[in-house]
Amino acid sequence: MSEIDLTTPTRQSIKGLVFIFLISIQQAIRMFWALIAVLVLQRNIFDNKLIIGITIAAILILLVAHSILYYLNFYFYVSGGEFILKKGYLRKKVLAIPLDRIQSVNTKQNLIQQILNVVSLEIDTAGTVGKELKIHALEKSFAGELQNQIRVKKKQLISDETADEKGNRRHCRKTDITTHTAGFIENRNQPKPSSNCIDYYRIRVSDFSANTGVV
Repeated sequence: MSEIDLTTPTRQSIKGLVFIFLISIQQAIRMFWALIAVLVLQRNIFDNKLIIGITIAAILILLVAHSILYYLNFYFYVSGGEFILKKGYLRKKVLAIPLDRIQSVNTKQNLIQQILNVVSLEIDTAGTVGKELKIHALEKSFAGELQNQIRVKKKQLISDETADEKGNRRHCRKTDITTHTAGFIENRNQPKPSSNCIDYYRIRVSDFSANTGVV
């Protein structure tokens, strides 16, 4: 599979529509099982088949509409060193996770996902309990490439941050205030210190003052 572009907002597999629909049915049964049980026990409710048909059709239409809207409004991408997931159509939610905080990226399959031949992708982060982020329906090959790219981008980000820290330390040393045994003299030929070096200078000047008695 060719390398995927994580900077482009991406949706789940089209099979995710079926997965969302089936999960929605499952959740509806869990929420209204008591009502369903009462209706089943009241056998005379089934005498009017037209009402039953209309009710079932209305529920299925609502679940299909929910599945489509949820699918269309669920997408993810990488931007500014963060893995971003946006979801929801009535109440929108945005999850943004810094790549350097990601601890693990795992894939799982339940029975429905095995039947559809898709996997879910779960992201864990440092300092959290449970799953920080979950994508429910991805093709296996796509999920594997996504795992790999997230890990690569995380390593690259950490490497860049480490290089920046080393560069800042070298810059601070090059622009350091020169000192003299009888006092300390500003070297006017050196570039002006940057704000990143202020704390570094304060420590150096404090050490010098303590050793020489200069205030």
